[in-house]
Amino acid sequence: MRQLDNCIYIDALALVPEKKSGVGYTLEQTLLKLIDQNQTHKLYTIYLVVPLGKAKYLKKYLQTNVGTKNIYLPARIFEILLRLRLFPPVDWLLGAGVYIFPNYRNWPLWHSRSLTYVYDVSFIKFPEMVQPKNQKYLSRYINRWVSRTDRIITISNQVRNEIEKELNQPYAKIAVVYCGVDPATFYRRKVSEVETVKEKYGIYPKNYFLFVGNIEPRKNLKTLLSVYEKLPPDIMNKYGLVIVGGDSWLTEEFNDRLKKTQLKGLTIVQPNQYVITADLPALYSGARALIHPAIYEGFGITPLEAMACGTPVIASAIPAIKEVSQGAAFYFDPFEPGSISRAIINGLTDDRAIKEHLAEGRLRADKLTWANTAAALGKVIEEEIRKGPHRWPMLSKLKLLYVFLDLKIRKMLGDKTPSPYHPQQRESLEQLRVNIYNDFLKEQPSYIQAEILKAYLLIKHVTAQILKSIYHNLKAQK
Repeated sequence: MRQLDNCIYIDALALVPEKKSGVGYTLEQTLLKLIDQNQTHKLYTIYLVVPLGKAKYLKKYLQTNVGTKNIYLPARIFEILLRLRLFPPVDWLLGAGVYIFPNYRNWPLWHSRSLTYVYDVSFIKFPEMVQPKNQKYLSRYINRWVSRTDRIITISNQVRNEIEKELNQPYAKIAVVYCGVDPATFYRRKVSEVETVKEKYGIYPKNYFLFVGNIEPRKNLKTLLSVYEKLPPDIMNKYGLVIVGGDSWLTEEFNDRLKKTQLKGLTIVQPNQYVITADLPALYSGARALIHPAIYEGFGITPLEAMACGTPVIASAIPAIKEVSQGAAFYFDPFEPGSISRAIINGLTDDRAIKEHLAEGRLRADKLTWANTAAALGKVIEEEIRKGPHRWPMLSKLKLLYVFLDLKIRKMLGDKTPSPYHPQQRESLEQLRVNIYNDFLKEQPSYIQAEILKAYLLIKHVTAQILKSIYHNLKAQK
């Protein structure tokens, strides 16, 4: 059998910006540890692949066995050609190996194997809370991407289950590679350093609760403001609320609510400049507690960072957060303001639970490190290298064509794709949900469509069973 080259090709576009997104930060931390481990064991050569003119931004990652490769097209043109299926298999141009795609989308390949990251399925489960343009993009192309990749990488078992259900992917095809925390960066900081960082960003409350994350609807910050405003006066007067994070999308309601709350004289501070990663440990260390009220997460990295810094965590009792923290937090129902208030009060007064949670949190942070993330990803890479190249790539392309045609036939007959939602701007999230439900009712198949669909699915099933039987009989005769 032909061997697969010991080469890793990484779509590195997310590493280019100076201010990195969550995807860029995750890729950077994983890559740095992967490089360290590779330098020790000399397992493979790593190539960072970027469009025309972007390689100059990757110089700091280059060292022995790490290089760059260019796709000699501007990023926008390359993206258009990919969407139109006009670009040839990329490994014809760059070489065979294992390709890593860190941001949902992937490229067509021929003999090579690929790993594609899917961090969450919020665009399906909570479409009204996702940036409309991004929601439409992901919903349109996600089936193509997950169908043509060899393995799907995700960041929690919760998301693994959701991908299996919502995207109809085999459970064995999905690998969990947890995110991590860097113990050399995230540790308890001295009071003097905390005060220096607070002064740098204009954070004046002596005592404060902290939120860290993007300002977007699924972070549930409007509810957090309401809860904070109704806390007992002795708590609200003693503890301010510091919100660290930049605007992402659908933030108008939150920004309006924040201004109105601040005008009432409440101590709520949002730094007006970008907070660099190096300063976050000091802010965590100075906080009385981190409050993380998200409605949906794929992982929840900020609670983990807070635990590494010895800061109590008060967080939503959603599956991914509970999976990451493993009991090392005060939990609440993010849809119930009273539950959030009780968790905050418990996080201030229950000394025994605080002590236990801090100890459990440190153990959890010691386990979930970026070095372990890179090691887990390395195992998946090695598994794919051992499989060798695709021996019959044309068959896999025909399979993809079949999946595409099958999807179109089922859609024509009224079957539902994972998300029938078409993004729309509305005055409120409640109105968005009403519109989504009404759109769904309108798109229900007619009786005739439903019956034809049943017949089509039955014929498809019977045909598959017959072909399977013929295959096994021929195999047995050999």
